[in-house]
Amino acid sequence: MGGDYKILVIDDQEIIFRMIHKSLTSVGFKNVDYAPNGKTGIEMEEKNNYDLITCDITMPGLNGIETVTEILKKNPSKKIIMVTALGQEDYVKQAMKLGIKNYLLKPFSPDKLVKTIATVFTTPV
Repeated sequence: MGGDYKILVIDDQEIIFRMIHKSLTSVGFKNVDYAPNGKTGIEMEEKNNYDLITCDITMPGLNGIETVTEILKKNPSKKIIMVTALGQEDYVKQAMKLGIKNYLLKPFSPDKLVKTIATVFTTPV
């Protein structure tokens, strides 16, 4: 796993990005970028066309639902994993209807993160 896939982590908590970055680079991913908010994430996606995006649901400004809605308008088959806390099941259901590919429940282990990403990359569009 890993390689030249381009991954974008959209999360207002840099510590979550660092954990995801460390987990992914440890299994061979080389291109893992960070956006601290939805607006920046949308702009980065437009410039870089990432292979996969992880997006937190709860963020100031544009929340995760609003962010992925904008991204999926331009690319409905974009591979997106929502990152959510317990108790946000309604948001996850809403995101699944939009077309996200999977979700991760915080706190998650590095192993769970890698398995979820592997599932998204092996699932046909």
